[in-house]
Amino acid sequence: MPASHETRPVYLPADRRMVIAMRDSGVLVDAEGRAATDAFAAGLGLDPHDRDDAEEADYRALRAAADEALARGGSGARWVVAARVGADRVTDTGMPDDGRVRIGEVRWAQVSALFVDEPAAVPVVNRARADLAAGDAAGARNILDEQELLWYAPGELDDIEG
Repeated sequence: MPASHETRPVYLPADRRMVIAMRDSGVLVDAEGRAATDAFAAGLGLDPHDRDDAEEADYRALRAAADEALARGGSGARWVVAARVGADRVTDTGMPDDGRVRIGEVRWAQVSALFVDEPAAVPVVNRARADLAAGDAAGARNILDEQELLWYAPGELDDIEG
């Protein structure tokens, strides 16, 4: 088991309302998201102990969380909360290689970044969401392949559109 002082990034699919509630309460309880676990990295053919591979696995976990935010429905931008939590608090919940994790709670102070679609991308995101709802996951993925999320500091939350 990892030492309790070791942290790992986790990526929580979200929406604006959830992020504001998390900030205002200071905590998100029973959080679920994605993380670049060793099994997730291995499932991608990556070595989690190689720096470049670990960075790629983190990026893929972030993208998986963005896909999950898309699948939750609604409309508007995809939101992902990035946080650093104690590695001993992260538990795999899905198939070992899908990166799904559960974290007992995530405090707002642990949030390191917010990732959000740029406002101009919202029509594209909504089109992808409609494709996904119609059962066309490949179409949704193709639409969003080139659509990167923008990085924001947690303190910028009130300034983010979407």
